[in-house]
Amino acid sequence: MNNKRVQKIMAAIGEEAGISRRLSPHKLRYTFATLSLRYGNNLEYLRLALGHSDIKTTSNSYLAASDADVVIAQRRSSPMANLYK
Repeated sequence: MNNKRVQKIMAAIGEEAGISRRLSPHKLRYTFATLSLRYGNNLEYLRLALGHSDIKTTSNSYLAASDADVVIAQRRSSPMANLYK
């Protein structure tokens, strides 16, 4: 199965599901990686799962998204942010 065929299958699945945004194999891979990190996966294990030869590739591509999650979590749990709750 080639890339074009996978893209067509994902587009059809998205249409059937009523998803207005374009689905792609890249978005699926990105979502897998960012959610894996969000839910505690080890960066080295993720590197292996994605098939990267260098951990820098994995960290440069996906760690920034994880850092954004840290900022959101910190704001949510900050004593100053919750001072008047």
